[in-house]
Amino acid sequence: MYHVTLDIETLGTAPGAAIVQVAAVLFNRHGTIINEVQYCIREESWSDYEMDPATVSWWMTQPDEAREAVFGGDDRDKDTLKSALTGLGYWFASMKTAYGELPIWSHASFDMPILQAAYRQEGIAFPLNHRMFRDIRTLTHLTGVQKTKVEGIAHTALDDCRNQAKYISKGLEAL
Repeated sequence: MYHVTLDIETLGTAPGAAIVQVAAVLFNRHGTIINEVQYCIREESWSDYEMDPATVSWWMTQPDEAREAVFGGDDRDKDTLKSALTGLGYWFASMKTAYGELPIWSHASFDMPILQAAYRQEGIAFPLNHRMFRDIRTLTHLTGVQKTKVEGIAHTALDDCRNQAKYISKGLEAL
């Protein structure tokens, strides 16, 4: 069986927050990554969204490596939020075509409401089936499986997804 894990990095904690990165990873039951996608969002796209001072302050306490990975680089190499959300929708559609309906793991009470609000605000139909949403926190709570040691850069959407795939697989195995 195949699964997807999704992660976003934001400048707030509620629907309407500015999204700065979004990523998703397709993985098998052993945690092997099959496919992945990541979008870094241009700063110009943030202006129509909320930036929570506490979240911005939190980002200032993160390691330089994480801040550079999320906020660094040339904005011309990044996507508008609308382009990123459209691309993510196409990615999910192609994964569904290839692998069927997929469970979508995330920190569901955080990622999904913010992502759904962004799709709505950008005027794009939300491409995911809400019946396929799965919550990572619930899985780790029920199984006692702990997050794995972070490989890569913590608080970057793609590396977080890669690590989530590992402990989701362990949690599913424990069920």
